[in-house]
Amino acid sequence: MRTLQHFSGGAVPLLPAILRRLGRSKAGLLGAAIVLFWVLAALLAPWVAPYPPNNLVGPATQGPSTLFWLGTDDLGRDVLSRLLWGTRSVLLLAPTAVLIAEIIGAAIGLASGYLGGLFDQVIMRLNDALIAFPTILLYLLIIAALGPSRVNVVLAIATASIPGIARIVRGVVVSLRKRGFVLSAQMRGESLWYILAIELLPNVRRPLLVDTLLRLGYATFSIGTLGFLGLGAPPPDPDWGGMVNSGVRWLSVSAWMTAVPAIALASLVVAINLIADAFEEGARP
Repeated sequence: MRTLQHFSGGAVPLLPAILRRLGRSKAGLLGAAIVLFWVLAALLAPWVAPYPPNNLVGPATQGPSTLFWLGTDDLGRDVLSRLLWGTRSVLLLAPTAVLIAEIIGAAIGLASGYLGGLFDQVIMRLNDALIAFPTILLYLLIIAALGPSRVNVVLAIATASIPGIARIVRGVVVSLRKRGFVLSAQMRGESLWYILAIELLPNVRRPLLVDTLLRLGYATFSIGTLGFLGLGAPPPDPDWGGMVNSGVRWLSVSAWMTAVPAIALASLVVAINLIADAFEEGARP
């Protein structure tokens, strides 16, 4: 925990060191390039997409051509345009869900690990119950209860992620709560919020940083899965998982309808995982 020793003279700047090591990681740079490509695609979609994403612009299931670079789908919509616009959904929903989960999970883990006792026991048993619950089933239960929508997809993914984050943070806090810098803050009469936010939170940033990136990849995949099951963005809005689903019935006629969004989703998940691996290696003391 050398890079996280807040108690030994101030928290050591972690992010600059990690970014330097990321720059020296070929796999990390490749992942960053792929993510940047999709971010630019999302930002520039209104200008670079050849057609409006929901318009019927040509014959159904037409193959790639000069007019339709990635062909058309089963309704005659341009696949490239829908792919570009669909990027916005996945790049917005996944980070939002992970950010919400990290904030709530970190707060629960900090409080549970520091306070201990009955509070800790109750919180951890609830955490264990949620962690033991199949993740995809939890997604389905939440979305079935609230209805399919982008907001509910974010809520489902965040809810399923919170217990794991809380357990990670709690484990770090339990190992630190008897350290000198915490005891010193207690003797000075610092408030609970000060100890949690100022003394302990900086020391969980390394595991949180890596966990955030790993969960971002999993959240991206989960959004594609929920879209494939018809629980993502409501039609006719473009959604990569929904595009894969609509193309499955036409695999023998127009495989590109399924292959294009599936490859796009896989490339983004792999890219995020490459960055996470580089960050994890860079965060090691």
